[in-house]
Amino acid sequence: MKLDALDEAIIDRLQEDGTLSTREIAKLCGTSVPTAYRRIGRLRRNDVIRIVAVADPFKRGYPVVAIINMQIDQSRAATVKAAVAEMKELRFAGVTVGAFDMVAEGWFKSNQEMLRFTSDVLSQVPGIIRVEPLQIYEMVTYAYDWGKSRAGPPRLVPKSKKAGNAPRSRKQATTVRKTRPSAGSKLPSGA
Repeated sequence: MKLDALDEAIIDRLQEDGTLSTREIAKLCGTSVPTAYRRIGRLRRNDVIRIVAVADPFKRGYPVVAIINMQIDQSRAATVKAAVAEMKELRFAGVTVGAFDMVAEGWFKSNQEMLRFTSDVLSQVPGIIRVEPLQIYEMVTYAYDWGKSRAGPPRLVPKSKKAGNAPRSRKQATTVRKTRPSAGSKLPSGA
C-alpha cells in the first residue's frame, strides 16, 4: 500500500494523540470527515497503523526493563522464534545481524524475576545458546512515533485560506513540509 501526504498527516496526528476524533483529524489535516474516516479504516485494515494505549512500564509496576540479547543455533531458528513469540514477559523480539542473533525487550517486577526468566525460561528453549540481559537503569526516551519525521509532521494547508476555513477539496491542499538531507549525509540508494 502506497501512502500519500494525507495518509502521512493522519498517521502523524494519531501518533501525537490517538484519542482524536475523526472530525478533529479531518480538521487538522484539511480534509472531509468521510475522507478521514475512510483513510483511517484503510490504514487499519492494511496493518499500517494500530490505535492502542502505550503504557509506561515503570508506572505499571515493572521497574525492571531489560534488553535481552540471544545467540541461537541457526538450525533451530524457527523453533526459537516460535517459543519467544509466545512469552508474555517480552514486549518485543526480533532477529538481528551482528554479535547476537535475536534481541528482545522484557518487563519484570523485580531483578529476581528477570534472573528467573533468563536463567530458567529462556535458557531452557532448545536452540538458545547464550542469553545476555542488559537492564535499563534510566529511560532516556521511549518513542512510539516510529516513522515520524524529525523535521515535524507534514501539514496539509489550503493554498488560499480564510481564517478558520478548511480547504474544500484535496486539490486545494498542499504539503508544506520539504526536507533536505543535511550537509554530508547520504541518501539511500534508489532515493
